Amino acid sequence: MADSPPLLPWREVLRPLESSASEPERAWQLDRGHFDQHVRVILPPKHEPRALLKHANDELGEERCARAHDRLCSAPLPEAVTRAVQGLWREIGSRLEHGLIVQPSLIAEGRRGVEAALGSSAWGPQAVVGVLGPEATSAAIARAWAWLSLHGVVAELARLGARDASVAIMLRELPDPAHAATLEDVAEPASPTQALPAGASRDAPAGVLGTDAPRAEIILGLAGDAPLSAASASIALPLVREAMAACLEALGCKPPRADGWVAMTPRGVAVDTPELARVLAIAPAHGAELGLLALGGDSERAIGRLAQQHDHPSHRLRRVRAALEAARTALGVDHDFARMPPRLVQDVDALENMDLGLLPTDATPTTLEHAIALLRQAGKLWARGLGAEIAVHAALGALVRRRVPEAPAKVGTFLLRGRSASSGAALALAFDQLAGLMRADPGAAELVRAGQIRRAGDLPKGRPRTGLEQFLAEHGQLALGVFELAQPRWSEDAGELARLLRVLLGTTPQPAAARRHDQARADAEGELALYEPKLSLVERALARTLRNRAGAIARWRRELDGATLRALAVTRRILLDVDRRLRRIDPRIPEGGALHCSVSLLERALCAELPELGPLIRMRVAQRGLAATAAKRTEPGPAEPASELAGIGVSPGLGMGRARVLHGPLPATLDPDEVVVIPHADPAASPLYLRAAALVVETGGLFAPAAGIARDLALPAVMSVARATTRLRQGELVRVDGTRGSVERLAGP
Repeated sequence: MADSPPLLPWREVLRPLESSASEPERAWQLDRGHFDQHVRVILPPKHEPRALLKHANDELGEERCARAHDRLCSAPLPEAVTRAVQGLWREIGSRLEHGLIVQPSLIAEGRRGVEAALGSSAWGPQAVVGVLGPEATSAAIARAWAWLSLHGVVAELARLGARDASVAIMLRELPDPAHAATLEDVAEPASPTQALPAGASRDAPAGVLGTDAPRAEIILGLAGDAPLSAASASIALPLVREAMAACLEALGCKPPRADGWVAMTPRGVAVDTPELARVLAIAPAHGAELGLLALGGDSERAIGRLAQQHDHPSHRLRRVRAALEAARTALGVDHDFARMPPRLVQDVDALENMDLGLLPTDATPTTLEHAIALLRQAGKLWARGLGAEIAVHAALGALVRRRVPEAPAKVGTFLLRGRSASSGAALALAFDQLAGLMRADPGAAELVRAGQIRRAGDLPKGRPRTGLEQFLAEHGQLALGVFELAQPRWSEDAGELARLLRVLLGTTPQPAAARRHDQARADAEGELALYEPKLSLVERALARTLRNRAGAIARWRRELDGATLRALAVTRRILLDVDRRLRRIDPRIPEGGALHCSVSLLERALCAELPELGPLIRMRVAQRGLAATAAKRTEPGPAEPASELAGIGVSPGLGMGRARVLHGPLPATLDPDEVVVIPHADPAASPLYLRAAALVVETGGLFAPAAGIARDLALPAVMSVARATTRLRQGELVRVDGTRGSVERLAGP
């Protein structure tokens, strides 16, 4: 047997795998020893993986990870590794037509099974596919090494019981770009309703909700996208918690003392539904069941059982007191609304007109606190109005159910549809008019289809341009995922708005939104006419009074929506000014990096002018990118045998069509006879829902913004349909019953 040829120098670093004398090399291994040596050379003491794991949950654990990550990202690779990569490309680069796959592998010491457990989580190692050239390969190796210093990865490893960790790298030839689609290089995402994942920043808010607790989730960010930024989350949690408390007080209920009943999730906020059911048990006039249906989180049948579990005869006297408190709130909310909005509007106007560039740095935190205080005021008042509205809906429903016991708990809500167009319905009405102007002008429509519209000035002078200017003046503070402050508002960048217009221009025009709103109101009037013969004269008069009262409250809340959206836009503008000031201190901070820090951390950094914030921001940007990639959905498994899916019917009516399953907020096209199936209904995408036969949503409840939009526009809709986007297949024929809250399979695609 002939002696094997001696290894070339670069092959001593990148050892060939799976090769033979008759076949060329297609994979190479960079052993963990190179990573270990590199860490010992460039990292300060107590920043190597063993120390990071030991102190993962300490007060300074995240800062240490940030410094280690910054060093690993900025330091050049060891010379031996760099030369090996260059040697690889010099010798066989000519046949690496499609590039390399750079795949990191975790090597952990400690409890068994750590590698597999981490690989199945959102923090698992991810491959880089299609790497071309020695520079890109070296950068991919550096990124893979730096991955092990991310605080989220370190904290998850510590939780799994790892004592030490290292990284080996495998380089593989990519035989065909199509092969990349079959690679299992992205881990399964964590449950979207889990509490804030291990490794979340210590300055970000988090509750103590257990991961197995039944919950309803309020989505605040973009559907299917990365988690909320730290700045958005730090504002959202107290805002939602205070709003929930104000809503419960308006129903005559005392909110829980502990904060843990509301907790952050990667996409928004989760509410402990059993705890909420316990609190709502004394709500008057079936308010407990209606309050749970308002939030969603489970099917109507399951929510009905949960409400019954907490019902008790001893609650009768407390219900009388709660009914008096709810009536007082419903009658007094006019006074609150009339007194507060002018002050809110004036304060928001003052912040909008402020020249932030003239503010000294130490005054910026105060300005930011003021903007957030305005948001909280608006949120509390809005929630009081919501509580009063739920109380009125419950009272109307109880009035009907006294004479018609078989009527559902949500009958009062259905009888009030179309009384006052919600903000989302008003947006759909305005968008309908704008789309009509675009259709009437072929030149403007062509610019929209070509994706050349970023602002109103990109359109030629004429009616479409004037219409877009008027639309932005009224709705320009909106954006998809409006609570995500990293999202540009439509007034800043109308590109997102133009994409929504492009979808609508590509569909067959449907009945005008105004006509559908009138139809919803007429349907409600007809339904009430069926119940009225069974009511006494006094009950009929009371029912009409309650309907008028609910309409007035809804109109007040719609006015508050505008002030709240403007306050959010102002808060974003202040945060971007903070970002500019931080980047002036440390130019290496990426643009928008300030949004990856909580408000309290930003305030401390501004007061002390801490340049150390740069490494922390850069690490969080990398973590957010990792989370965004891990959020990619896997293909749905085989269809479930169940012929019917249960949820909460939020808008009555029947809709039938082929399922159009969406994992993001905007599809490329949409046919009018399709049933839209989405994880989360974004209110800013409400014009899109007008083109659908029906709406099926995984989250949300009876009083979700999209539910009000569907009711106001006579669109059958069912929400809180668990895993609807994976249980229903693309093109499957379904029938949606928005009254019963069911989605029935009729046939295959």
